[in-house]
Amino acid sequence: MFWNLKKKQQEPKPKQSKPFDFYGFMDGIGMDGTTSLQEYNLSYAIPKRAPVPEGVAMDSCAPVAQVNYDAVNPVVFAHYVATGQFIGYPAMAVISQHWLVRKGCESKPRDALRKWYEIGCEGDELHPDQIKAIETLDRKYGLKKQLLEAATMNNIFGVRHLLFLHSDPNFDYSKPFNPTEFEGGKYAGISQIDPNRLTPEFENKNLTDPSEPNYLEPTWWQVGGKRIHKTHMVILTGDMVPDLLKPTYRYGGIGKVQKVYERVYAAERTANEAPQLAMTKRLVWRKADLEQVASKPTKFGRAMQKLAEFRNNFGVQLLGKDEDMGQMDTTLTDLDAVIMGQYQLVCSILDVPASKLMGTGHQGFSTGDADIDYYIESLEELQANELTEIVIAHYRRLIPSHADDLGVRPETSIYPEWNALRVMSDADKAAVNLQNRQADLIAFQSQAIDNFELRERLINDPYSGFDNLKAAEDEDDTIPSVEPRSSELQGEFGGQNDQAQN
Repeated sequence: MFWNLKKKQQEPKPKQSKPFDFYGFMDGIGMDGTTSLQEYNLSYAIPKRAPVPEGVAMDSCAPVAQVNYDAVNPVVFAHYVATGQFIGYPAMAVISQHWLVRKGCESKPRDALRKWYEIGCEGDELHPDQIKAIETLDRKYGLKKQLLEAATMNNIFGVRHLLFLHSDPNFDYSKPFNPTEFEGGKYAGISQIDPNRLTPEFENKNLTDPSEPNYLEPTWWQVGGKRIHKTHMVILTGDMVPDLLKPTYRYGGIGKVQKVYERVYAAERTANEAPQLAMTKRLVWRKADLEQVASKPTKFGRAMQKLAEFRNNFGVQLLGKDEDMGQMDTTLTDLDAVIMGQYQLVCSILDVPASKLMGTGHQGFSTGDADIDYYIESLEELQANELTEIVIAHYRRLIPSHADDLGVRPETSIYPEWNALRVMSDADKAAVNLQNRQADLIAFQSQAIDNFELRERLINDPYSGFDNLKAAEDEDDTIPSVEPRSSELQGEFGGQNDQAQN
C-alpha cells in the first residue's frame, strides 16, 4: 500500500487548463482574485480559442498565436507589465474624476468646438433660412454636447461608441445603414454607450483572414439585447494598438487616462511635498548621551515632548549650561521647478501645452510661442478626423429625416467648415496686410496684373481696408469712346492710300 501511495505521489498531475474570463477581466483586472496582472500578461495575452461556425463568430474567438517573452529582460519587462498595460474601464472611470486628468481629457475637445463651424453643402447652395433651420435642429439634438462628450470619453476610455437612433422602437439595426429608412422624421438623435456595455460580434472572415481590410473589426455589436450593425455607429478610438492586443482593448485604442495616471500621481506627490517641506525645513539637533536615551526611552520621550512644547518657530529654546545645539535648514531653491517639471510631463502625455492646461508661464521643457501653434495643429487634426466624422454621420440622417421641412433633396450632402481657431490681433492683421500690399505692388510693376485686377483684389481682401469699395465697371465702358472720323479726313486719308497703292 505504501508503494502504491508513493507511486501515486510521484505521478505528475495532469495540468488543468484554467479558463480565462475575458469580459470579467475587462470589467476589472483580477478583481475576483483568480487572475493577476502578471498571469494575464504571461499566460493569457492571446487566449487560444476553438473555431466558430460561419456567422456566429464572437469576441471570445481570438486568433491562436504563440507568445514568447524569453528574449526580454525580465526586470525591464516587469516595469511595462506593471505600468503600461490595460488597466480596465472601471479603473479609468475612477481615475478620470481627478481634476487634472479630467481637465486634460476635456481641454482639447472644448477648445476644438469653441469656434464651431459653418455649414457647407456639395452641389446646390443652401439659402440662409435653410442654414438657420439646420442649426436649430442641431441645437434640438444637442449636437455640440454630443461632440464634447464623445471626444472627452474617447480620451478617458480609448474608445467611444455613438449610436444614431431611429424613432421606431422595433427598427432592425442589424442591417446596414440605409438613409432612406430615416426619411419622414424618423431620426431620433444620438446615444453614447460605455465600452463595457457592448459585446463585439464578428463575421468569420474577419477573424480567420489577416488579409481582410476589416480584420479584427467587429461587424455587429450586442447592446442591451439588440444586434447593431457597425454602420449605425461612429466608433472613436484612442491610440492604435497592434492586432495582438486588440481583444484586450475590446477593439478600441489606448486612452489618455491609462497613459497619464501614474505620472499624475508622481506630480501630485511631488507637489504635496512642498507644504510639508515648508513646515519642516528647520531641523534642530542636540547632543545627548545615547546610552541614557536607550536605557530610559520613556523618560526621553517625555523630555522631547516638553522641548517641543517650549520651542516653535516663534518661541525660545532652553539649553543647559554644557549643552550644544544646532540647526539645519533644508533649502527650497528650485523646488518649484522640480514640481513644474513633473506637471510638464503630464502635459506632454495629454498633448496640451502647460501654459494652457496649468495656466502658468512656460517653464522646463516648453518650446516658447510655438506651443500654441502646435496645439492649434492638434486641435485642427481633432476637428478634421473624429469631430467631422460624427457631424457628417449626423447630417446623413438629419437631412433625409427633415428634407421636406428644410426644402432640400434627401440626398443633399452637408459637411462642416470649421472656423479658424486663432483670431488675428490688429497687429497681426496689419502685418499680413503690409505683406499682401507689397506683393501686389511687385505683381503690378511686373505687369502680371493690371489696375482693375488689383482693385478687385483689394475689394476681396477683408483686411485690406478697401473691401467696401465698389467694383470697377467693365473695361469697354470705362475707356473713353473715340469720335468717328469726318468724311473729309476719311477721303483725304483714303486718297493718300489710293495713291500709295497706285
